[in-house]
Amino acid sequence: MNIDQRLEKETKRLTNFATKYVPYLVMVMVASLQQINPSPFFTISFIVIIFYCLVQQIRIITSKKKLLLEVKKQWSDMRTSLHRFRSLFSNHPDAAFMLNDKGECIHANTVGVALLNQSQQTLIGNSFFLHLPASVIHHAKQSFEKTKQGKAQIIDVSYQKPDSSIVYLQITYIPIVEKETVTAVFCMAKDNTKNIENQKQVNYLAYHDSLTGLPNRRALEQLMEEAVTRSNLDGNKIGILFLDLDHFKVINDTLGHTFGDKLLQAVGERLVQSLSHQATVARHGGDEFIILIDDINDENSVIQQADLVLSSLNRPFIILNHHITVTPSIGISIYPDDAKTTTQLLKNADLAMYRVKYHGKNHYRMYTSLNAEKSFRKWTIEKDIYTAMKDKQLVLFYQAQIDKISGRIIGMEALVRWDHPELGIIPPGEFISIAEATGLICDINEWVLECACSQQKRWEQMGYDIRISVNISPQQFYHERDLIQVVKNLVSLKRIQPKRLIIEITETLAINNMNIAIDKLLQLKEFGIMIALDDFGTGYSSLSYLTSLPIDEIKIAKEFIHSLDNGVANQAVLSSVINLTNELGLSVVVEGIECIQQLEKLTNLKYHLLQGYLFSKPLPETEATQLLIDKYNIDLIDAT
Repeated sequence: MNIDQRLEKETKRLTNFATKYVPYLVMVMVASLQQINPSPFFTISFIVIIFYCLVQQIRIITSKKKLLLEVKKQWSDMRTSLHRFRSLFSNHPDAAFMLNDKGECIHANTVGVALLNQSQQTLIGNSFFLHLPASVIHHAKQSFEKTKQGKAQIIDVSYQKPDSSIVYLQITYIPIVEKETVTAVFCMAKDNTKNIENQKQVNYLAYHDSLTGLPNRRALEQLMEEAVTRSNLDGNKIGILFLDLDHFKVINDTLGHTFGDKLLQAVGERLVQSLSHQATVARHGGDEFIILIDDINDENSVIQQADLVLSSLNRPFIILNHHITVTPSIGISIYPDDAKTTTQLLKNADLAMYRVKYHGKNHYRMYTSLNAEKSFRKWTIEKDIYTAMKDKQLVLFYQAQIDKISGRIIGMEALVRWDHPELGIIPPGEFISIAEATGLICDINEWVLECACSQQKRWEQMGYDIRISVNISPQQFYHERDLIQVVKNLVSLKRIQPKRLIIEITETLAINNMNIAIDKLLQLKEFGIMIALDDFGTGYSSLSYLTSLPIDEIKIAKEFIHSLDNGVANQAVLSSVINLTNELGLSVVVEGIECIQQLEKLTNLKYHLLQGYLFSKPLPETEATQLLIDKYNIDLIDAT
């Protein structure tokens, strides 16, 4: 008899008792009293006893009904919970299995059946592990046995399918405990293949040039450091060939960027094919390639490789039905003969390459101390860097940052330039490294911070609610001068809101000394300063840094944006990075937007700010102010 039937029976008993037995008992009581003619005391006592019995009987029946109602509710709740569990189990997007304590499959959802490529009939009642790939059975069984001890387990396994593709699974075991005994195990298997492949793609893009597929500058730095470590141990030397294509700009401007890109790809392929296995070819940027030759005995080994490069590249290329010949200028430096650090080794090869350019191109030259003459431009920059600040030749340019939602300007990035009396405007790429080497970079950084804060205050007083972003060099960040106090003093002196100042750091800066970096960044954030991770995607680019560093936003490097033309995969990777960043609660700034086509490819991505030449190139103070006057309240995205 079920709960509903028992409840109905008790209700009938109560009704019958009230309608049949109560009147009957009353009649019997009255008749009895008339027969025996009792005393009043006896009569009252008799009536009380009869009514007491009636009340007690009613209470018993009512209590039973209440109890049955409560049992019915609990039974209903249990059935609802069971139904929900079954629905969750059956409709879970991951493979789900219920195993008994022997590892036999009791239940399996549709996804689980499909994952193991079995039928329900084959799975149920048989060992779960017999249906797993042989390579993962041992690991899966070990974790199952640990789960039976009462502790959940999560393991990552992989196996190769018959078509040679790799499947990555995350298996979770959860013990089901009844009366302090594990009676069954709930098992979920999540297919992580797409996530793993996307992570691999992100890592690949972080260390490889998106155009040629060669190792990029960051990868090269790591490879050089590893080579130097080996050299210090075994005593062998390292050779660096710094290669620059002659007249590439003319080719690019004449035949177009598409032609130029295909030529760079062809050059990269030919270099890899022509060199020995000891050589690693990397793209340094633009039309520059670096060749790292490991484990050499003397300079003759490097010269042989340089001859191979010359003869290989001097053969014509066929690009888009055009026959074209390009020539290289190659500078060579050797570790430890020419430099004691990788940075200096690369710089010396660069200087040697400039000597080749000066002497007619299409050749190679070893670095010697005579290269200290360098080109006139480099020599002038190094000579005059000491007077640049004193003579007030440094200027700040500002590039607008656009809000995706409103299309309005909400920020400016401060970018330093050197207005040289003879060379004109010199970009930071030409003098920042020299300023770092000479120790002037801290003074320059403080000057940039002060000017940027002053400019932000002026714009605020004009009625423009603008934030200002400033890049901080590693030397300034880790310098003995207290960067935190410098920033606090400037913010107080200029009377700007701390949240209107964004300090930009690079990935390389952050990981050089993670603990110190985190401590300094936390101090800045406690003061109200915003922190941005600049050029994300060009450095070490591990997504784990996003959760470790106390940052507020990331700036997607322009290399990511330029790679969108190379296929859907790159768009998917960029989308994954932006989605992850959003999930972490960080803002996303997309840099390097140069054309409407790039903007259109970003339409469905959840970024927050845009920056690039499509909206505004870096402008001097007066022109940046005029831009605000003219377009502060205009939707610049719609205007494009």
